[in-house]
Amino acid sequence: MLGIQSRYEMDGFLKAHGVLMPIEFDDVIWDSETAAHFAK
Repeated sequence: MLGIQSRYEMDGFLKAHGVLMPIEFDDVIWDSETAAHFAK
């Protein structure tokens, strides 16, 4: 709906509108494992 193509664009959009999402190390690990799974 917003025409946002990537997670990075979404992050920029949210930050520009004052929406900050705290991220923890466990979130980064989970995202990395999920990306690796789908890259196979």
